[in-house]
Amino acid sequence: SPGGLRVGAAPRRPGPRSHLQRPPPPPRGPAPPEALSALRRAAASGGLRFRAAEGRLRPRAPAQAGRRGRSQGRGSSGRRRRRRRRRRRRRRRKARGAVTCARRVALSAGSPPAVPGPSSSWRPPPSPAPGDPPAPRFSLRRLRPAPQDGGASGSNHAGPEAGGGEAGSDAAEPRLSQPAFPGPPPNTRCGPRCARPAAAAAMGGVAARALFYPTLCYTALRAALPAARRPWLHRIDRAVLLGALPLRGRSRALVAEENVRAVLTLNEEYETRYLCCSAQEWEALGVEQLRLSTVDLTGAPSLEHLHKGVEFLLRHRERGNSVYVHCKAGRSRSATMVAAYLIQLHHWTPQEAIEAIAKIRPHILIRRKQVQVLETFHRNMIAGTTAEGQ
Repeated sequence: SPGGLRVGAAPRRPGPRSHLQRPPPPPRGPAPPEALSALRRAAASGGLRFRAAEGRLRPRAPAQAGRRGRSQGRGSSGRRRRRRRRRRRRRRRKARGAVTCARRVALSAGSPPAVPGPSSSWRPPPSPAPGDPPAPRFSLRRLRPAPQDGGASGSNHAGPEAGGGEAGSDAAEPRLSQPAFPGPPPNTRCGPRCARPAAAAAMGGVAARALFYPTLCYTALRAALPAARRPWLHRIDRAVLLGALPLRGRSRALVAEENVRAVLTLNEEYETRYLCCSAQEWEALGVEQLRLSTVDLTGAPSLEHLHKGVEFLLRHRERGNSVYVHCKAGRSRSATMVAAYLIQLHHWTPQEAIEAIAKIRPHILIRRKQVQVLETFHRNMIAGTTAEGQ
């Protein structure tokens, strides 16, 4: 109805959105050019912006803003502040890390853990005078009071000053105890770099276990192909055979055809558990087995293992027996052991021993870590020979 009431309903209260309070819309139509020019002049004088397409007046943008887009408007200043805060935090973290690393290096070197810097209060100590005693050096040793055995501690010191006041004061003063470690204290954290060798060794063992059967299948496939030229084993000299894993089906042939009376195993226990003969089975065949477990892919025989293996090979060489030296593929660990045997037998250098093996078994792969162990073995052998000659 014209009064805003409906028949049979409650009266409607007028509100801000009610059509009763809205003025009628102005008639729209093309404005004359004189009116538009007048509006533009008025907008320019009042700091407003007139848009003829919409016929409205809007506030003019600030002069320094220019024609920036929405991404560079009001929110960009907040983003810039956040970026500056993040950069400052990163710089502070880097500075704290540098100070921490310098302190760790100072602790490991045995120098005071004071790091000079632009904002620190550290200053170099004054130089001593010519007649002054030398200043005590900083040490990581802990101060521990001297043991006191009651009143008879002064009588244990020899000399005329044992019962005097000076001797008693010296005994009561704390003394330095010898540290039980050569480097930084055990509670000092060295960071992730100290854990890298252990983590690398653990990851190498895990990778060797995961890749054992795929790589063994690859080795068997390459040995079965006639064009691959990768036989299962090779004879290095009259006493040593170098080859891959001695499977159970080939054990009796090794004993009967190659006169094998000893087996030198560089595999770990899981590598030979199901595929090769056990120590009891080798003993039943009349074969002596020596196991020197070495991690595959990343490991190298230790010096102790090299000495034990070379002694084992030389002992059976004197008896006229053949020794089968093997790892998984007969390329890396066992080749390192045979190279040490040749170094000890012929007094060759590691390079000469490796080249001699490569002429017979070209697909050997001796890594840098294993070459370093062979060089150390060669230096020890030369030093032992020189000492015996003198």
